[in-house]
Formats: sequence, structure tokens, C-alpha cells
Amino acid sequence: MPDEVVAVLKAARKRQAEEQLAFGEGYGRGEYVASDETGQPYRPNLLTFRWGRMLDTLGSSGSGCTTPGTAARR
Repeated sequence: MPDEVVAVLKAARKRQAEEQLAFGEGYGRGEYVASDETGQPYRPNLLTFRWGRMLDTLGSSGSGCTTPGTAARR
């Protein structure tokens, strides 16, 4: 795994530990990298939406990288 990916994953885990401490006993299982500040996993449609929005922001419409929500908008 590239060092950059390892660094991002470690930062995400650190953030989750801080959020768990701040939220307390009601914190979810926090077993996913993509989870909200309460430890609950994000729903796939939210991730798809955010990915599409990021691609639109980057102006990557010609990259050939599409998601179900972004292909129809082009």
C-alpha cells in the first residue's frame, strides 16, 4: 500500500478515536473508514453523491470516470 494511503488511513483512524471520545457511549461501532462523527457508516448514495460532486468540482468530465449519478448529468 502506498505511504500516502497509509497516512490517510491513520489520520482517519485518529479522527475517529477523537470523535468517539467526544461523542461518548452512544458512539457507533466505527468499524468503517467512511463513517460519520457518531460512528455510523455513510449510506452508499451519500458517498456516490459526494464523489460526483467532487468530480464536477474538479472538472473531470472527460476523465472517463463515472458514477451512477454523474453519467446522466453529462
